[in-house]
Amino acid sequence: MRITKWGEYGILCCLYLARHGSEHSVGALELSRERHIPLQYTQQILQRLRRGGVIESLRGPGGGY
Repeated sequence: MRITKWGEYGILCCLYLARHGSEHSVGALELSRERHIPLQYTQQILQRLRRGGVIESLRGPGGGY
């Protein structure tokens, strides 16, 4: 089975959010740094996951996913 970079990064994002999302809201920059994913990819992936109803976002200070 072949997994694209988008798919791989999406899975990494979901796993990180599942592990750390209940502790605190996770920002795109934190996720990008911790998983070594380019920030632009991370932002786009999180946006797609949010639009698809997979994750929720929090706005404002202390916001994230």
